[in-house]
Amino acid sequence: MDRQVSLIQRLIKLLTLYIALLRGTKTNAQLLFEYAENSVGQDLSPADLVSDDLGCAESVSMLLRKVINFPIITGTWTMWDRLRSDTRFISVSADPAVGDIIISPTGSGTGTIRGHVGVLGKDNIIMSASSANGKWERNYSLERWNEWYVGIGGFPIYYFRLI
Repeated sequence: MDRQVSLIQRLIKLLTLYIALLRGTKTNAQLLFEYAENSVGQDLSPADLVSDDLGCAESVSMLLRKVINFPIITGTWTMWDRLRSDTRFISVSADPAVGDIIISPTGSGTGTIRGHVGVLGKDNIIMSASSANGKWERNYSLERWNEWYVGIGGFPIYYFRLI
């Protein structure tokens, strides 16, 4: 029964998204992309709840807070867990789009490198917090993310769309 209610809730959210698209209003995913794009070069987590080399989830949380009510999350595993359980997000298994969140959570790889989270931009460029200085940057191509996080780190890649 709970699964049926969950599916119905997701269908309602998708219909709401479709209606917004028909009306020409921006979707939450589009708004997230715009905030991400306009934030390039900025430190999105100046409070530094965690050090800059670990600040990707905190930065994505700060972006999400510009669009929806969202907690500040400082770890990729916790971020992944929240995205999976929050009904305002849908898991996207194929054809990720601009504004989707890409995440390879720490703890799900081989342990050779840490996980990471970012926002997909145009031309398959991923924006995320730089581990070097904490600034929001265009850090990866989708191809490079796959090479590094899947090839080197042994991570899965998950995509989530804010609806």
